[in-house]
Amino acid sequence: FKGTALSNVCRGLAFRGMKMNEMLETARSVMERLGIRHLGGRDVSGLSGGQRRKVAIARSLVLDTRILLLDEPTAHLDTIHINVIEEAVSEVARDSKRTVVMSTHDIRQAHRLTDAIVYLVEGGIVQTPLWNNFRVALSGVDGVKTTALAPGADVRVATDKTGPASIAIDPRNIILSRRRLPSSALNTLAGRVVGVNEVNGL
Repeated sequence: FKGTALSNVCRGLAFRGMKMNEMLETARSVMERLGIRHLGGRDVSGLSGGQRRKVAIARSLVLDTRILLLDEPTAHLDTIHINVIEEAVSEVARDSKRTVVMSTHDIRQAHRLTDAIVYLVEGGIVQTPLWNNFRVALSGVDGVKTTALAPGADVRVATDKTGPASIAIDPRNIILSRRRLPSSALNTLAGRVVGVNEVNGL
């Protein structure tokens, strides 16, 4: 909205008819938490994209709604701004009775901030976590198709679909062994471990 950062954050509270002193105190408290209280008197048209994002989030947080909807709240922000917003979102979810629903392309962020994750692919809900996601071309007949992820790494997929597709390999279903295992699994691949990373204790 046009005007100062503070007037933006106060907008919803003003619509609710809150008294001026209480409205300013509430707005400034949330702005302090997001590190933007010093921007209160600045016109929003002169703020950076990251600063405007924080003002928009503060404008939502002050309303103390039962559900908070966030659409890519940290997109195009630097690490410092991302950390501040993530902490604010975590605090809201942890210390209030509000439900936070957030969309993000950052799968690690989703695991850091949420209790439940819904994966969407091409407009539909899928059950497989999208950690190892590949665009492939599926070929073959019957209910099992084949695709090459890399030279020497042909993967078989149980599906009726043929042609361009997205596949995801659920890391919870990967078994590592120094020797080839006798198994009825569709895929057994030889490889070399080149690195190990921790994500949420896994």
